[in-house]
Amino acid sequence: MGGGALPVMIFPARKKDFYFAANTGDEYFEFWNGLWRQAEEALESSARMVICGYSLLPVDERAHDLLLNGPRKDAEILVASGDDTKRILSDYKDGGYAHARAADEVFFEKWVAHWSSSAVGTH
Repeated sequence: MGGGALPVMIFPARKKDFYFAANTGDEYFEFWNGLWRQAEEALESSARMVICGYSLLPVDERAHDLLLNGPRKDAEILVASGDDTKRILSDYKDGGYAHARAADEVFFEKWVAHWSSSAVGTH
């Protein structure tokens, strides 16, 4: 029996860095940084970004900065985040995103049905 437990990757304390220190160096650091780089590249090349059900709070620093600074300035940004929608839209407008708006559909199933039945590039 004496095996050790697997380490926790996401700590409940302070900032969530998604890696842990080990005697061989920071574990999972490059893995998670690689995912963040892929997300950044996807945002830079996307014509449309949708925020659905995410509060985009500044306390989540890395995601907040990526989502507010990563998209192209001419990208369409649709937000469906309940009571947070107006604040999020204000953040995007202040950041120079002229095509940020509240999503017409706020129910996920209806949103998917709308966009899946639409031709790509018509919205």
